[in-house]
Amino acid sequence: MRAWPALLLVAFAATAPAQDVRTIQIREAQRADERTFAYFARFRTALTARFGNDPLLSMLEWSEQEAQALVHAHADGPGELVIFQTGKWISTDGRELKPWAPHAPTSMTRFRLSAVSEPMLREKFRAYRAQPAKAADSLAGVKVGYFGKPFDRLVAQITVIGMASFGLSAIVLDLTTGQELGVAGATADARAKREAATRK
Repeated sequence: MRAWPALLLVAFAATAPAQDVRTIQIREAQRADERTFAYFARFRTALTARFGNDPLLSMLEWSEQEAQALVHAHADGPGELVIFQTGKWISTDGRELKPWAPHAPTSMTRFRLSAVSEPMLREKFRAYRAQPAKAADSLAGVKVGYFGKPFDRLVAQITVIGMASFGLSAIVLDLTTGQELGVAGATADARAKREAATRK
């Protein structure tokens, strides 16, 4: 029986390094989240200083060190691409930010900067990290714009790089409600609306 404590100590020693690495990965992922939101705050300040209070956008994208947007002087006007990298405006030569639904009506695709809710996005980041298997994943940036089929609404897309699978995926959120969207769910919703319209 005296062998059991020794065996337990050996088992603990063998697993401790892996646990330490995991703890570090989770901590660094959380720090990356904070840098992502800190950079969004810097970009928001820079945008309003350059384009006035609550500029009109059709696309917005940001990560830890770079942000870009398509800014419109008025609803039907062309978009001006601007890029804010490591705290300063840079040239847009050779760069583009394509709308997800370029032919959609402007009444659907334009949104104000204030429509992008940082508290909502922070909560979604926290909820994702609350899942133990996903706590160390890289949430590599946020992209906002009008997405056509199957969503047909303004969405926020969070890019996810899985640490365990090294796979690339995305979390898609309704920009207005914060509801998480999925292709299957959006397709079913669209079908239900068509059926309801047919019954009328």
